[in-house]
Amino acid sequence: MDFDVNTMKRLAAEDKYIEFVFNDLKKRSSDIPEKDIWRIVFDTNVIDDNLYMDTYTKYI
Repeated sequence: MDFDVNTMKRLAAEDKYIEFVFNDLKKRSSDIPEKDIWRIVFDTNVIDDNLYMDTYTKYI
């Protein structure tokens, strides 16, 4: 599955946990570009979770 920032933003708008993880990482690592933070959230929370992947693909 390909990573897409806009798809992650749509997922985060509907999922408070993903939104929380992104905001927490952004706050802790302000020197990391936003796109990279979205990628980290995708790689650590979405890619290996079937339920998140099902939801993610709906937003593509």
